[in-house]
Amino acid sequence: PLGLRESVVELINQSNSMPEAIEEITAAMGGAIGSVDLLGGMQGIHIIAGNSGSGKTLMAGRLAKQMAQQYGEDEVALISYNDIRIGAWAQTQLIGSQAGVETFRATSIDMLTQLITEVSTRKLTIIDTSGVDIATHIEKLSAALPEAQKHLVVAADASAKRQLRADGLMWDSVMLSRFEGEVHPWAVISLLLNNPTPVSVAAVLPTIADSAIPLTGLTLAEQALSQLPLQFS
Repeated sequence: PLGLRESVVELINQSNSMPEAIEEITAAMGGAIGSVDLLGGMQGIHIIAGNSGSGKTLMAGRLAKQMAQQYGEDEVALISYNDIRIGAWAQTQLIGSQAGVETFRATSIDMLTQLITEVSTRKLTIIDTSGVDIATHIEKLSAALPEAQKHLVVAADASAKRQLRADGLMWDSVMLSRFEGEVHPWAVISLLLNNPTPVSVAAVLPTIADSAIPLTGLTLAEQALSQLPLQFS
């Protein structure tokens, strides 16, 4: 993005070598993006949102699987909320089975709050949401479950400007899918540099067998600057 490019060029012009420039750019960008540690102790209610195809359901499943390995399968619940796509519930059931956790389905706020009460003794409840009309769903969920944390899943090679900047929406973290080595997440970095939302976890492969990994601003910056055909003059 143009604004970010100008900042990078300025740092390059102030450097004496390419390694020095890369180090300065990484520190400047990475240090300006916050991060939160979810994998160390993810408990309570967590809402996972994102566009259809962003990898949000897989992210919900892999997090459920990883936390079930920490707490035990009976301590984690996975809920599919108001996802009316054909095959969506079957997909959630399959992912829940692969994660080894119990899955539930709620088609309304009333049904969801009832389910939350039923699983309230569990250490972790993950709610997978619909990939359409995200702002409306999150507003309703926030009102019904004010204690829940809300996470936005974004593909590393895409942008989430509309969701991240939606009026009234406050996200607890951004999670990245498709965080592959050849992907340079400049659009995501540019957006996060102008937004206080921290990052939390990332995943590389579109499979529940691929564990989520901790994500920081420095990790993002290092990824963006890796394997680039750069020259210094």
